[in-house]
Amino acid sequence: MFDIGFVELVLVGVVALLVIGPERMPGAVRTTMGWVRHIRRSIGDIKTEIEQDLHNDKILSELRQAKQDVERGTADITTSLNDAQNAIGDTKRSLERDLSLAADKDERQPQP
Repeated sequence: MFDIGFVELVLVGVVALLVIGPERMPGAVRTTMGWVRHIRRSIGDIKTEIEQDLHNDKILSELRQAKQDVERGTADITTSLNDAQNAIGDTKRSLERDLSLAADKDERQPQP
């Protein structure tokens, strides 16, 4: 991550030993390692949250797509039902007209 080699790490350790001193060095190392653990844990938590958000966004996208598919299907069904209803209405009017003509024809014929 920081691309620190062994030589750089030894140099930092020697400088820290000279600046902090041998008495306080173990406490400083513990404190530093505590901060490093805390930062790593925070980075892991952030990474997990981002992955969950991306997963949730993917699920929401899939739900939106499914909603659009259902709406398209509903529109197709509505169109088909309207067409069928119009055809039934046309057939009904045709039958009523035929019945009316047959009734008129029957009334015009003299009865024996």
